[in-house]
Amino acid sequence: VKLEGKAYLAGTFVRNFALEKNTHAEKIQIMVNGIDSNQLLDIISVKSDVDKGQEEDGKYTVDDLVFNLPKRVTTSSKGNSKKTEINSGLGIKDITPMHYLTINSMLIDLEKKELLDVYGGMESLKERMVSLVDDAALDGKAIFRIASEVARYGLEADKHVIEMCSHIIATGGMERVDKKIIYDAIRERSEEHTSEL
Repeated sequence: VKLEGKAYLAGTFVRNFALEKNTHAEKIQIMVNGIDSNQLLDIISVKSDVDKGQEEDGKYTVDDLVFNLPKRVTTSSKGNSKKTEINSGLGIKDITPMHYLTINSMLIDLEKKELLDVYGGMESLKERMVSLVDDAALDGKAIFRIASEVARYGLEADKHVIEMCSHIIATGGMERVDKKIIYDAIRERSEEHTSEL
């Protein structure tokens, strides 16, 4: 049976590629559409065990590869709950972006070897600016990672990012962040920095 799925490189790996930075230490995010979860598992489980810990979010991990099925995330009118719809038939422009920053939401079409930039990530990189794609995804953990991106690449946060981050900090958002998440993020950044030396 011939499958009609397509695969795209995604996430920070693509951003580093665009910046001509070392990508060796990054976990590689791969967006796969056109096939369902069972078909994807049949493919990626042939030679390695699959971590299904984030299956409800449409993510499957094999070693350093993270496979993502297309999804659409909607937030309730009160903003206090989210609903995730996994749908392999969603097109690239119809899905919820994989990251809340424009610079990390670019894709590379592996078949055509083309960069897909729906949200203006390259423009943000040219302007050395950090901009948001999705306000709803912003939380204390995201603020920490934004600060890390700004410091690591010499970028600036745009006015809207600063306003959103300030609001979350003022309302105690940073206090609810699991300290282990911060520790793991620092360790990851340290390993990436060491590999670039």
